Amino acid sequence: MLDDIGCNDLYNVKTGDYVFLYNEAGSIAVYNLSNQTAENIARSAEGEYWGAYLGPGGTIYDDPSYESYSPEWSTSNLAWCDEHFAEEGWMTYSQFLEECMQKDRSPRRSFVRKKSYSLVFINFLKSIYAPLNSS
Repeated sequence: MLDDIGCNDLYNVKTGDYVFLYNEAGSIAVYNLSNQTAENIARSAEGEYWGAYLGPGGTIYDDPSYESYSPEWSTSNLAWCDEHFAEEGWMTYSQFLEECMQKDRSPRRSFVRKKSYSLVFINFLKSIYAPLNSS
């Protein structure tokens, strides 16, 4: 998993974990995002690095070879990956964006959108014709 993170940022749709390479020393940063937040960031970033859209709040896991690594107060990047790699739901951030785009193109979503627009239009027509019918 650590090799995958070096090439691609990863997002887990089941746990909400977003993980990316934090520095050249191999440290990783992990943020926990709701799927809706991740979808908003994915759409804003348009396939680019999500980290630019995140503020403080992530957790840094250093590589044990990093000069400031201290096992007393930090879990290593390797330990984090070992613990979380087996979880289902991992995908690259670009795969997640593609899934979001697929959702937009789904016929069901289009039908729901059209149906809600139709209801708004019907209610609009009723509001116009209701005063005419009451006279």
